[in-house]
Amino acid sequence: MDRQIGEQIQRIRKAKGISQVDLARASRLAQSFISSVESGRKSPTVRSLIKLAEALGVPPEKILELCRKQDDRKSG
Repeated sequence: MDRQIGEQIQRIRKAKGISQVDLARASRLAQSFISSVESGRKSPTVRSLIKLAEALGVPPEKILELCRKQDDRKSG
């Protein structure tokens, strides 16, 4: 699930044309942390997931819902 969260954050970020640096500024998180989350090397805490979601302009539940849908596609 951690890798999926990172993949969804990256997908949303790129779709909105936001760089990791800009997302880091908006979320007040380190760019290196965002890179690690997107690559699946680190797991976001609930607090950091909320910060990232707010900076991306989506509810945190949306990111988790997209992960669930991706799981459903893989297992279906």
